[in-house]
Amino acid sequence: LIAMPDYSPTASTSALIALLWAACCSSVLEGRNWYDGIESIAVFSPKEEKAAKELLDAHYGEMLQDEFSTRRFAVFLKSGNYPSLSIGVPFYTSVAGVGLRPDDVQVDSFYTESRLPTNLGGATKTFWRSVEGLTTTNSKRGCTWATSQACPIRRSTIAGDLRLSGRFGSEQGDGGSSGGFISDTTIRGHLLFGTQQQFMFRNAKIGSVSSNAMNTVFVGVDGASSIPKSNKSKVIEQTPLVAEKPFLHEDAGRWDLVVPSLKQQTNGPLSNEGDE
Repeated sequence: LIAMPDYSPTASTSALIALLWAACCSSVLEGRNWYDGIESIAVFSPKEEKAAKELLDAHYGEMLQDEFSTRRFAVFLKSGNYPSLSIGVPFYTSVAGVGLRPDDVQVDSFYTESRLPTNLGGATKTFWRSVEGLTTTNSKRGCTWATSQACPIRRSTIAGDLRLSGRFGSEQGDGGSSGGFISDTTIRGHLLFGTQQQFMFRNAKIGSVSSNAMNTVFVGVDGASSIPKSNKSKVIEQTPLVAEKPFLHEDAGRWDLVVPSLKQQTNGPLSNEGDE
């Protein structure tokens, strides 16, 4: 356990920490990985980039339209560079870098496409997926995250533009998209809302914003001054009180649960402050 300063876990958090810690310790003692034999978890290192790409590409094709699947899947990427890995993230899938910092795990890009024609809803029926702990390196490609709710991006850095809506197939315009949440993330390029109806950002850094959605909230966002003014947007300069979501960290076979500290009056991403 890496417990950051000034944070007191609740009873439920303490129980979760104890269970995870016991699982990891027992695995080490028995000479095996804690995730061995769990079909819904895949763990890769940079030297396994080809295998990671093959699995992720196949998984994206299988789960892209599987809205009511009972399958759940998590992919953990160990620290290092994955230069050709462009990650599609479909239904019921979480992709997480398990470095201590977002720039510990570098990939080409990640994306979710608009999965339905515009007349059938576009991305308004695209839910239940997440990305965290990644830094993308392809500034020309950027990232497309055409989703609607329950699809957070956390603790990441995007080298180029971030597009929050997308096109289906050969359609000329973006399909609908409706809602999302991004925190502890840097967007170095443009933030492009497209057809997004509502969105919330917290403790993020944004290069520039060329348009706005119908209903947006920015809390503790560095770059909020570039956001077009609207009576349907709310900008709060500092986050009054926050503790980021705990996350898994792997180093040379050792796994820890990192519990970020409680912070007050913050602006911008928190994951690079170095207070573990």
